Amino acid sequence: MSSFFKYSLIFSLLILGCDLYPQDDYQEYVVVESFLIADEPLSEIFISTTAPTSQEYKFKDLVISNANVVVNLLEGGQGSAVQSSFSYSLGVTGSYMPIFPHTVLPARTYQLKISIPNRDDITATTTTPNRFTNQNTVPDSIIYLSQDRIELKIPPSAISEDLKYFIFTTMAHDATFENLVPTFKDLLGREDDPTKLQENILRLSINNSGIISEGNFETEADGSLLLRYPWIGIAFFGDNTIVAHILDKNSYDFIRSQNMQLGGGSFSAGEIPNVIYNIDGAVGVFGSFATDTLQTKVLRQSRY
Repeated sequence: MSSFFKYSLIFSLLILGCDLYPQDDYQEYVVVESFLIADEPLSEIFISTTAPTSQEYKFKDLVISNANVVVNLLEGGQGSAVQSSFSYSLGVTGSYMPIFPHTVLPARTYQLKISIPNRDDITATTTTPNRFTNQNTVPDSIIYLSQDRIELKIPPSAISEDLKYFIFTTMAHDATFENLVPTFKDLLGREDDPTKLQENILRLSINNSGIISEGNFETEADGSLLLRYPWIGIAFFGDNTIVAHILDKNSYDFIRSQNMQLGGGSFSAGEIPNVIYNIDGAVGVFGSFATDTLQTKVLRQSRY
């Protein structure tokens, strides 16, 4: 699984509480988070409650431990009959885990159903993107800032009207200060605190692109989308893994609207739209994505 979705995307947002609920009239909400990954085992599901901004958010203290959780594979799209059901149980870490294994199918619709005593039922659906493979060959090694570029070609079979949004995650395997590329090395070199420097290096070792839409791609004659991976996405020399994610609508809506809450838009404070959840009975996200993984080694130019 890509490290991009290994950590919780919502918990920091809930601490901020920006436009989620009036702070002088706090109302508790159930929080749900899970991302299904096409061709991977069913993912864990996090279920907790919100906390007022005056209280530190600690997931382990806010876990809902008495939920009945089921994920259904539907025969067709949303509203169709259930083909298979997969029950979950509470794990030792506080998240809910599937009782029996199931590999998530691409281009299929899954339904989440959660019932909690004395609370409204929670439902959500996600349609997983189709599996895809980069149609261009990625070089085993590439010289930093050279004319050669890492090119990703997304085939038409992976693209539809609702699946035109991507996130790229670069994971460096040799994440040290000495291996930082010049731009990031100059930036981090100003940090005098060794602990903070190491924390910043760790953060940069997983470098996320943010949402990239089809407008950032070139459209080929066969309908494929071609992206020349920007050098700004590379933070370290050495071995790098690049993971391309195609987002479903739920993931796209949630991440895009969350970024606005965290300062990623041009809205003034009173005009920021609420986060889009696409869940009935709770806040959070039940989304999905498909991935392809690329490997390359970034080499120094002689002047570096």
